[in-house]
Amino acid sequence: MFNVLETFIIIFILILILLVSELHHRAVVGILAAVLTIYFGVSYGLFRFEEVFSFIEYDTVLLILSIFILVQTLVASRFFDFLSLALVKIVGQSQLRVTVLLISLTFVFTLFMTSTISIVVLASITGLLYKRLKLDVKRTLIFEGAIANVAGLALSISSIPNIIVSSKIGLSFIEFLKYSFPLSIILFMITALFTFKLVQGGVDSETLRINPWAVVEDKSVLFRSLAIFTAFLVLTALSGNLGIPPVFIAMSLALMMFFFSGVDPDEVFSRVNWGIIFFVASFYIFIAGLEVSGVLNLLSSMVSLIMSSNIIISVIALLWVSAVVSAVVDNIPVMLLLIPIVNQLVSPLNLNPAPFYWALVFGGNLGGNLTTFGSPAMLIATEVARREGEEISFTEFAKTSVFLTLLLLTVSSIYLATLIVIKVF
Repeated sequence: MFNVLETFIIIFILILILLVSELHHRAVVGILAAVLTIYFGVSYGLFRFEEVFSFIEYDTVLLILSIFILVQTLVASRFFDFLSLALVKIVGQSQLRVTVLLISLTFVFTLFMTSTISIVVLASITGLLYKRLKLDVKRTLIFEGAIANVAGLALSISSIPNIIVSSKIGLSFIEFLKYSFPLSIILFMITALFTFKLVQGGVDSETLRINPWAVVEDKSVLFRSLAIFTAFLVLTALSGNLGIPPVFIAMSLALMMFFFSGVDPDEVFSRVNWGIIFFVASFYIFIAGLEVSGVLNLLSSMVSLIMSSNIIISVIALLWVSAVVSAVVDNIPVMLLLIPIVNQLVSPLNLNPAPFYWALVFGGNLGGNLTTFGSPAMLIATEVARREGEEISFTEFAKTSVFLTLLLLTVSSIYLATLIVIKVF
């Protein structure tokens, strides 16, 4: 008969194996983790069944859902398709110019959407254009995946890990932007330089015969959706001054989208990534079970082995650990798991937790570029290449993305260390 700690260690290992192996959808794995946690937690008397749903941080879950609704309504209005094709038409048929434009659009789109949604839009457009323009589709898609993860650390709404961290520690939109956006610009510029070096192609001055408006079914729907989404961005940026929680702003504007955008709500709901919603909510229950069973204390002790009396060394070590783990396991469960561990580590030492949270944000977002399956953005990018008959080998991926990511992580480490030295936090 196993004791409480042993039982939950077994559950933790089982869930970790399922997440890494990707034998089942992560939402299914998350729900399994919650069910096992509830059964054994109640059986061992760790908590009552009535307490279970209080473990879920509803502010975060509702914020994620509302942002999905806002973004998917804008996607359904075909705004991103229109903008992408309009800009491609403007730059002409230069392979280099189009590639740089595509990765630039990936960066800009990811600022306001999650990386998963932006890469779906841009990778689809890349697949549409590459035969016509003779693009280096493999490298272009890899760079788009990398840029999506780079841009994913820019704003509090740019990735699910950012939403989780900012909601957990109460970071405003402006505070998040102040610390993270400058780094994302630096990393984008480094990646763009790699693009200039590796992507070759001549210039064809012929104008592309593309009518961007052809993809727009209803212009009024596009303009109304864009106006409401712009209002969401402005109000979210001002939420600290207004004294209104971001989750209330997001929910209110999502409701306005349904009333005034003209997009069919059923279409929007069908586009929402419900898997992430169920996974995050279920994983909160799982994390609570790990905490009350003592597993988090054990994991904290293991993580403390990389900690040092020097805060800079400790923070940089945590950044690289979160990056490496996120390269194997999706960064959402990594973030949900490591945040309470960081809290347990820094509280007894009376350390400022802010640098450690930023280490998780930087490492968690960038680590997905180390493998083809480490992040949804890179997975989608490589899958689109395969669908177009351009299989990306491990060697090609390593030459293009792995070396670049190691450089980006090094720059991020220096950036974070600099913030600590000049006592920004």
